[in-house]
Amino acid sequence: MEELMKRLRQYETSPETLRRSDFEPAAHAAGSGETVVLERQAIQPIALRNGARYRFTPVARQSTTADGDETNTETIDLNKPLLDSDVTDDVALFEDGQQVAPDAVDYDAGTVDYQAAADATLTVYYVPRAQGVVRLKKVAPGGSNSETILQHDAGMINRRDPNRDPLEVETIPNTLQATIPSDWRLRWTIDADWSSGWDPDADPTPTNWLVSLPISRSVVDSIDGLDAAVRNDSSRRV
Repeated sequence: MEELMKRLRQYETSPETLRRSDFEPAAHAAGSGETVVLERQAIQPIALRNGARYRFTPVARQSTTADGDETNTETIDLNKPLLDSDVTDDVALFEDGQQVAPDAVDYDAGTVDYQAAADATLTVYYVPRAQGVVRLKKVAPGGSNSETILQHDAGMINRRDPNRDPLEVETIPNTLQATIPSDWRLRWTIDADWSSGWDPDADPTPTNWLVSLPISRSVVDSIDGLDAAVRNDSSRRV
């Protein structure tokens, strides 16, 4: 192990940041249990940068079809109370896949108003004032080994002031726990009683879902012994 750690320190790395577009999205249905909503396979070994700030803003997803009268204002009753977030836009509304500005947002009533075209599909992504468990996991090929490396309550993560109380990668105790070998996957998951994530073939991309994950990327495609070492390290905590 000491030899591997010595070699790891000798490999050149480049600092990068993974954004929302770097992950493959999927939809979570309310109450369906823990669901992968964002996933990325590591091509080269990467590691979360300990002490660096990151951002993740899970939002609820809700869709409805407008009635046949385009002169009427549609009122979308949100399934969960709406949070006034310090982190991201509270509401992102889409009409037939195109982002539009709501006519009105009522926080007390939990509603969004918009005068839509007849029979248009309205999709709203909003910050819910509700609990839900958010996890970042690293998963070995085939799912034989996995570990949660970050975990938050969704309601709390969207309440934090990113300037006064930012999220920081500061709870990972060792280098191997922060490391994702090549061919492993990084997965953001959600377990909540409100729908989240999105189907890229059916839903617009939520512009208020922000992802900023600081990493160090190895300049080599693989490192001998790293996969086995990370598996062994994870197994001791699972």
